[in-house]
Amino acid sequence: MDPFPAEITSDIFSRLPVQSLLRARSSCRGVRDFTHDPFFVDKHLKFWSQRNLNLIITDNKCREGNLKTNKVPPPVSMLDRPGDIVIGFGVVPMTKKYKVLAIVDFPLHGDFNRLQQKVFVYTLGDTTWKQLKDNSSVLRFGQSACKAFANGALHWVSDAKLIVSFNMDTEEFSVIPRPELELGCGSFTLRAFQGKLMILNTSFGDRIEIWVMKNYGVAESWTHSFTVYEEHIGRNIRDVEIVCFLQDWEVLMVYDHRALLRYNLQTASVVEVINIDSLPERFHAIAHVGTLVSPLVNGTSKVVIPFILLNSPAQVNPTLHRSFFYTPELNPFPDGISSKIPSKLSVKSVLRAKRWSSVIRDLTRNPTFVDEHKKFSSQRNPNLIDPH
Repeated sequence: MDPFPAEITSDIFSRLPVQSLLRARSSCRGVRDFTHDPFFVDKHLKFWSQRNLNLIITDNKCREGNLKTNKVPPPVSMLDRPGDIVIGFGVVPMTKKYKVLAIVDFPLHGDFNRLQQKVFVYTLGDTTWKQLKDNSSVLRFGQSACKAFANGALHWVSDAKLIVSFNMDTEEFSVIPRPELELGCGSFTLRAFQGKLMILNTSFGDRIEIWVMKNYGVAESWTHSFTVYEEHIGRNIRDVEIVCFLQDWEVLMVYDHRALLRYNLQTASVVEVINIDSLPERFHAIAHVGTLVSPLVNGTSKVVIPFILLNSPAQVNPTLHRSFFYTPELNPFPDGISSKIPSKLSVKSVLRAKRWSSVIRDLTRNPTFVDEHKKFSSQRNPNLIDPH
């Protein structure tokens, strides 16, 4: 007997991270059915899009990994002598189709001082890239991968210090208005948090200014929200990269590719994250949302753990690197609910859940929880033991 209505059960499981759901699928048919339900998958994505992001922490040493990946062919042949390749990756919100965007530099007549940029789009499940029409009026991107996906679009900073977006659905470029920034000879980078586009103004030698676009596409909605000062971090601000924003007014940063930091905007305090096993000496950190949204590959649906694309001039082929996952601590349930929900499950379900949830494993050792579970079960239909 299920102690909850179906909508309550769905709501409970939508609050579990992807890793827990994938482990639970092997021991629970109900969870397995949920992960194939489009309504549940969308509900799960919406919930976790508003929560702390996960990180992929990777070094620069190529090796075989244990991640499930979809290999993407290179957009161009090396025989074409391409220059830099800038990569973006995102999903179309309505159709749930994954797409990869590649902007490739080509030297004109062998002159690397004069470049032509071509744009290619690859939809996961297709076999070839599609070249888009000339967008030279808004291109001229800097040489970095996209790190801001918001409102169904990828975002870059162009060489002319414009914010350029690429709509994943319409496959069109446009320019997003930016606020009046004190840049001088400096520049700025882009991030996204809870669906909002953000500017990190790194033009200063002693601080980073953070701007948030409250209403997408509306120039007047840009707001100077926070400032991170070098004196509060205790490290050279020019060696600090803001990776993503967490709940509780915290920012996750990487210092000099050697240390992972959590900075609290309210208290101006910083803590180094050291509880990650086998952290490389030097690394990159990529923020992502764990999702059950599955691209269709060769006609079959597969759950995909994020893959990594590199934008190196000397290496066009996407390569899987040694990777580690880090999830900032977050209880997805309100206080007091974490205990009450498992107490209403059957003993068999709780014992199965112990194998994939450290939270439930700890609860089963708590005398208060054991007593609460016993009281609830004693008021329900009894189980039968077949003597044969």
